[in-house]
Amino acid sequence: MKKTIALFAMLIALTVAVQAQTKRDTIRNDKHTTAKVKKTDQLGLSKEQAKKWKEEKDAYKKSKDALKADKTLTKEQKKEKEKTLSQQHTDKLAGILTPEQQAKYKTLKEEEKQEKAEKKKDKGKKKGQ
Repeated sequence: MKKTIALFAMLIALTVAVQAQTKRDTIRNDKHTTAKVKKTDQLGLSKEQAKKWKEEKDAYKKSKDALKADKTLTKEQKKEKEKTLSQQHTDKLAGILTPEQQAKYKTLKEEEKQEKAEKKKDKGKKKGQ
């Protein structure tokens, strides 16, 4: 009888732990998905533009991953190549957009930069406490 109760208690504890993990991952994934959808929605991309946008994003990710995996480069070389790669990526994305969309994209990027700086500033305050 004691074994059955102990087994039942362990099963409940395991179930609760799994559900908590799943919920946290779902919240995290929803947050990132929402941000991506927002940007493309805010830019008002056509189907063709959205297709090109996704292809460029995927190509950039592959290039960036390959750069990270390259063990022959020094940190400084990687940093320089990543900077060049990022600029090329930004230029390609801008080429997909109309002038109005480009202006909106620049505004969105600036807002992201400010949010990122604020988060970094807030994180620094928390560490200092």
